[in-house]
Amino acid sequence: MNRVGILITSAVSICLALFIITFPNIFYLFLNDSGIRLMISWEGLSVLFILSFLFIFFWNIKLYFRAMYFYVFFVPFLCYSIYLYNLNLSPELIKLLMQTSFREAWELIAGYFIGFLFILVILTFIYFFIINQIRVKRVRFIYAFIISLLSAILFWGKIFQLKRDFKVNSLYGILNQYYPVSLFSSIIQTATVKKNDLSASRNFDFYPYLLKKTKGRKIYVLIIGESSRYDHWHINGYSRKTSPILDTMAHLISFKNTFSGAYFTYLSVPQIITRARPGYMDRQFKEKSILSIFKELGFKTIWVSNQDKDYYTGSFTLHAENADIHIFPDDRIVPDIRNRYDGKYIPVIDSILRSSNSNIFLVFHTLGSHWNYADRYPDSFDIFQPSGKKINIQKPSIGLKNVIINSYDNSILYTDNIIASIIKLVDGFKSISFVFYLSDHGEDLFDNNPSKLLFHLYPSYQTLHIPLFVWTSSAYDSLFPDKVATLKRNNSILLSTNDVFYTIVGMSDIRFRLYDSTFDFSSPYFRQSHVFFTNDGKDKVLFK
Repeated sequence: MNRVGILITSAVSICLALFIITFPNIFYLFLNDSGIRLMISWEGLSVLFILSFLFIFFWNIKLYFRAMYFYVFFVPFLCYSIYLYNLNLSPELIKLLMQTSFREAWELIAGYFIGFLFILVILTFIYFFIINQIRVKRVRFIYAFIISLLSAILFWGKIFQLKRDFKVNSLYGILNQYYPVSLFSSIIQTATVKKNDLSASRNFDFYPYLLKKTKGRKIYVLIIGESSRYDHWHINGYSRKTSPILDTMAHLISFKNTFSGAYFTYLSVPQIITRARPGYMDRQFKEKSILSIFKELGFKTIWVSNQDKDYYTGSFTLHAENADIHIFPDDRIVPDIRNRYDGKYIPVIDSILRSSNSNIFLVFHTLGSHWNYADRYPDSFDIFQPSGKKINIQKPSIGLKNVIINSYDNSILYTDNIIASIIKLVDGFKSISFVFYLSDHGEDLFDNNPSKLLFHLYPSYQTLHIPLFVWTSSAYDSLFPDKVATLKRNNSILLSTNDVFYTIVGMSDIRFRLYDSTFDFSSPYFRQSHVFFTNDGKDKVLFK
């Protein structure tokens, strides 16, 4: 082959290799109906970024593109993420992966793993075949340096122009758009976030006190659900009988208009157990949790979790570990932890409650309706069929919609049993008690995109409207009739998870120096207000 032919073959091969490396940009823009001009702009900037480092490998161009396989390896993963959930590479996606345990991640991707592996193998073969056609071994250093310098000038010049035009404070917001630039910028942005700790709250104190001393043992339970949406509960008007026990339970109040402060667990749970709220999310690290209020008043505090520990993206694990007793799945308290059913923790809770006569404040963090829905309940609750117990729903699609919803409803049915079992367990002690249940967020079941199961990846009415139930014992009703009457009166007004902290404290007849009765819906002074949710722990957005 003559020199011209070598140059042409090499140039075509390099262009094809660059196309494969930057393909997620084109794929994302295509699925979002973006114009050709934007595609060319994104591709151009991504290519300029890659060429900025050419001078380092001037002595072996083929080796440079072999090293570029690092980017190619993530291309199938990104394309799956974009196709299934419209999630491009970002710090948020990395945080989502960080807060998800290997078990949860496997449940999410298992149905796609073979396809992903197949595409990766084919793409790897094609990529290396293409770069093996590069016939130019080296480029003179001066030429490589000029190409890299010009590429860097054009790239950063455009990035700073975009930063100025869009008036953003950080370059990350611009860099995170372009793959493979986004791979570095997102990892750097995420890596600069330190492992969470509560050192800032060490000297914080609520100075709690009881309004009046009462005789009798007190058992207060907070159950935090997972991915449970309001409108799939029969007690809330759903056509299916998904809550047969709670439907007929005395002393139970269902609240109709409760909204979560976030659609991700790591952002929503801190708003339940601390005074954190949209616009003030840093309180979860600067202040102690509700556990400390009860602990200072002599209550035995317990945190039982069927969810894995998470130290990086939220604070609830850190607060949980400040409880007198804290139990997580990896503690191996429950036998056969492979089947992660919430009911397996009920004997553990029963044992703890019977182990002493202390006043108790207990938090039970469940797996509830976490995907895969069919794995959340035992066979005896496989009522709505066909379900994921017999049909593989690991790769959700519109064709499996009914099977998926059946499985989801079975998980709600099982949660009904879990809540009722806890209530019956607590009621057996004939103590001054309440059981308070709410979900961390809801779930999107083909609602906003009829062809895709979006879980709770985006804010919507379905992902933010949550069930909230309060049960009170006969002894509690006799002691605090005014609180019960107020709760019943407020069951239809607009509530937020941000109100839960104050309400649980208020229901317990406790006050503290930062207590605000306007957030306590067991108080006659409660005032409903606009509902806000946070989408990244910082921004404050009005939910309309």
